[in-house]
Amino acid sequence: MGFCVSQHDECLFLRGSTAILVHVDDLAILNDPDHSIERELKQFFNLSDPSQDRYLGLEVQKQLDGSIKLSQKAYTQEILKEFKDLIRQSNTPISQRPLGNSGKASPSEITQFQRLVGKLMFLTC
Repeated sequence: MGFCVSQHDECLFLRGSTAILVHVDDLAILNDPDHSIERELKQFFNLSDPSQDRYLGLEVQKQLDGSIKLSQKAYTQEILKEFKDLIRQSNTPISQRPLGNSGKASPSEITQFQRLVGKLMFLTC
């Protein structure tokens, strides 16, 4: 397809003023106004939705002034919806109290907490 690997990042491929940034199974196509790169890629790969403005869970919005706005609002709302039973509003600093009635967390509570922590780490990194 005529792309060259960038000297600065092995995940960045360049052809003229067009760039493709790849991470595992996610990609961002930059400067492809007529979607010709998307058509070329569809010949070789099964693309789920190349026109979707998301990359690695980030919402990418092109502004009128040419700048790009990155947001994780949808991902944050997904976390709040998924963990609505675990997340409660609380005054800070919160009091230290045992989990549950027995003072120990159940295996399902531990798993749910670990999933929440992992998602929050992804959200903030």
